[in-house]
Amino acid sequence: MEHEKWLNRIKIVLGFAVLILIFAYTLINIKLAEEPISNLVNKKITFPQFTQQIKNAYVSDSLKGKNFFIDLNGLFARATNRRVYNNTVLMKNGQLARLTYDPIDGIREAETLAALSSYVTKTQNSLFLYVQAPGKPDMNNELLPDGLEHHDQSNADNLLAQLNEHHVNTLDLRPYLSSTAEQVDRYFFPTDHHWTYEGGFVAFQKIMEQLQQLMPNKKLDLTYTDFSLWQSHTLKDWFLGSSGKRVGKWYTGVDDLTYFTPTFETSMSMVVPKHNRILKGSFEDVIIQERYIVNPPNYYGDNPYCLYIGGDYPISHHLNPTAPNDLHVLIVKDSFSLPVIAYMSTLVTELDVIDPRYYTENTLTEYIQSTKPDIVLYMMCTTSITNELYYDHVGNPDVMATKHLEKKKVWNKNKLEITAANNNYRYYSVDHALVPGARYELFIDSVEILEGNPLGICIRLFDFDTSVSLSADAFDLEYNFKEGNGITWVFNVPEDADENVQLLIYAGMPGSTSNTSLSLRNVSLSQLNARKTD
Repeated sequence: MEHEKWLNRIKIVLGFAVLILIFAYTLINIKLAEEPISNLVNKKITFPQFTQQIKNAYVSDSLKGKNFFIDLNGLFARATNRRVYNNTVLMKNGQLARLTYDPIDGIREAETLAALSSYVTKTQNSLFLYVQAPGKPDMNNELLPDGLEHHDQSNADNLLAQLNEHHVNTLDLRPYLSSTAEQVDRYFFPTDHHWTYEGGFVAFQKIMEQLQQLMPNKKLDLTYTDFSLWQSHTLKDWFLGSSGKRVGKWYTGVDDLTYFTPTFETSMSMVVPKHNRILKGSFEDVIIQERYIVNPPNYYGDNPYCLYIGGDYPISHHLNPTAPNDLHVLIVKDSFSLPVIAYMSTLVTELDVIDPRYYTENTLTEYIQSTKPDIVLYMMCTTSITNELYYDHVGNPDVMATKHLEKKKVWNKNKLEITAANNNYRYYSVDHALVPGARYELFIDSVEILEGNPLGICIRLFDFDTSVSLSADAFDLEYNFKEGNGITWVFNVPEDADENVQLLIYAGMPGSTSNTSLSLRNVSLSQLNARKTD
């Protein structure tokens, strides 16, 4: 009896402690409820809308102490041996994986990619390679909790089988990186869905080997695929991955972060039009984003997987005139490609990167038509296969293959000077009325820097009514205009465009054009009209 009394007292004390904690936590975050309460009192919202606003506020990042409760809840879930928790799976090897996506037969997806492959190979005379990146769990799903269905691997199997029926070049990386539990342990971050940077390097090696087989006459220089030419750096307890953020750092712990830098000399640039950014210098200057290794770990606020490149952008350009292979490669990607892009930037002279989740300015077919890459790598992990955006933005390659583009020059300036001014958004507005729904090509033969030190120039199609950039690209002044080569940018004008949609050429990069002066030679704008070939 005495023992039961003590247990009851402990329960009462714990109960009061929990109530006090909840009360204190509510007071700390009371400001989050002020606006919903005011809206309800003033009859601006209904009671169901009020409860929804309260719910949204208390699950947002504004909630003080949110991460602590995620950790605490994760600790309780692990103590009670919950194997599936908050859309996250605890695999038998102790690593975390995401829940699965819907099953697909791969027929429609393969037809879309096969049409793109045919356009690239037959119309553009370039090489197309579909690369199947791996994903968790292992290929045979042996690491999953017993009885849990997971379709990611079968979806990849179905898509590859369909692509092979269409005679599309494919490379399945899963046998090298996720065929066994041992490989998953070695090549994947325990708390993240991505492969490690070592796994990305193995993928880089296999992709380059496959390209060599598909292009035997090119005799590619694969020297930099030698792992001994790269230096390893390890940061202990540095990373909480995407799955770890859902269940807390006390559920399975945090990850080390090991990355690699070349021991050989490098000189390159990276252009990110979305962020008006041009980086130039060595691999470390351009590819490595220092904030992820200089600042202390921020498990919930940062994503150190983006140490290479910096993240997923709609489009980016990598230029390396010192690379051993004079090739123009287009990579269509998801986030798995980041380390592969980093390593490949040392091997090829020109690397364009498009993420179809964010890039909407042109279809992939239109972009390939205007830039004419030597190689198109279409690379997805198993979790991206069911994402419609990777197929919706391909366009219609079959129609494009039957059309011929005619250029009609509609505007020209032999010399165009953008004078210096104390203005961080200094630009020249092309004085030609753009036709709604039309497609144009802007050509700039050469650029001379008169004042300042801009690294590149930016071109924008800008809507002054909404103050929104409808499309944009940027070019490295040194590398893009080398050896007398000009630059070409192709863009589409929206169907609903009016006179306030204008083409702007900046005296450098937007946000940093102050006191910069440029002289542009032989600048022309041509309207592109497609006609059906005989």
